[in-house]
Amino acid sequence: MSEPARAAEQELLGSVLNGVVSWSDVSAIVRPEHFAGSDERAIAATVASMAADGEPVDIVSVAVRMPTLPDGESSLPLLTHWAENAHGLNTARHASIVREHAARRGLMAFGSRVAELAGQPHADTTALLDAARNLLDRIDLPSGAEVLPELASCDAREPLPVLWRDNGGRYADAVLSIGEVAILASAGGAGKSTLTLELALAAVQAPPADTPGGGWRAACGLRVRGGPVVLVSYEDSPARLRGRVLRMNNGQVPSGLRYFPEPGPLFVGTDRGTVGPAPDWPRLWHAVREHNPSIVIVDPTSAALAGVNSNDSAPVRAFMRALALEAERSQCGILLVAHDNKQARVSAGAGNDPGPGAVAGSATWFDAARAVLSLTRPDADGTDRELRCLKANYGVTGWRVRLRERTSAGGRFVGFESAPEPSAAARARYGEVTEHDV
Repeated sequence: MSEPARAAEQELLGSVLNGVVSWSDVSAIVRPEHFAGSDERAIAATVASMAADGEPVDIVSVAVRMPTLPDGESSLPLLTHWAENAHGLNTARHASIVREHAARRGLMAFGSRVAELAGQPHADTTALLDAARNLLDRIDLPSGAEVLPELASCDAREPLPVLWRDNGGRYADAVLSIGEVAILASAGGAGKSTLTLELALAAVQAPPADTPGGGWRAACGLRVRGGPVVLVSYEDSPARLRGRVLRMNNGQVPSGLRYFPEPGPLFVGTDRGTVGPAPDWPRLWHAVREHNPSIVIVDPTSAALAGVNSNDSAPVRAFMRALALEAERSQCGILLVAHDNKQARVSAGAGNDPGPGAVAGSATWFDAARAVLSLTRPDADGTDRELRCLKANYGVTGWRVRLRERTSAGGRFVGFESAPEPSAAARARYGEVTEHDV
């Protein structure tokens, strides 16, 4: 068995064992007999049997059902090793690799058997051809329907937005939808972390979806889908996050705000020049799926990468693709907090579109995100902020929302709110801006 096929088999089984992937996801493409390794095939057969019986599938449960491997060794160390090193990414692709290699083994066995039959000195040629056809029919090749399924057979629903601007119709200008990744970029100290907390508070305090007008709440010129929010904060400790929320929300910390304690990198580079998930990756996303959040916020994105040059396209593209897969699997949206660059800041301050430079690093960040928001200070001598939509895959882009600082009774900055009218400086620069409806 080739190393890629072996790695694919162990990745699939390890992802099932650590709970990142279900056996139903894997068995839609492969069956236990498709696995080549004797250990892999035996474990796959055990997992399939347990899943069919409705039993939970995890390391301990599988070890109890199958205490030893085919060679008599204990199964627990191997099960643990696979689970700890699996990440649950690209499940369909890995399952296809296993299936394709199973078909290749079948073809090689077919060729050997045909050669053996053809080598018999007195064999009838017609009988040989019939035998060859029968052998070929038994090879378990992926069907055309599996490789290229009918679009009409897809029963998935089009993803609903989790962040959008209501511009005359519901979901008119979607910024971030379920299964997508968006970026909020700004200079350091502009307030992007505060803005994400405003959005998080709106999500967890939205009225229930089954009440009139429920299911969403307005915040900072955007509408936010209701639901729990997961905060992956590399800069603020839980105590500091809690203190900020208390000041922003009249001394209350609503339920539904969850944080990832002491997060490590999510993606790491290797000495072979490749990138992939770090140990915290499966731990985070397994927990995310248990809580069904509306949004996962990663702040700042740069801290989620280790040993990776964020100016290189390949690792950025791999990271963004992996995030999108997890967002789709978890039925949430992912909002990344990033820095911009000085040139983009100047361009935005002049009322121009800063383009891909709105996100510091490779232009791939801008290209790979489904939407990009920019937070700037439009007036050098003012305290207002301007939230601009630089990219959105649905609806209109280029719109702006004026944000005004909220302060406590003692004059302390505590958050943002939509400004009812743009300042005189903004009107002079941009003309009348009316996109402040909430």
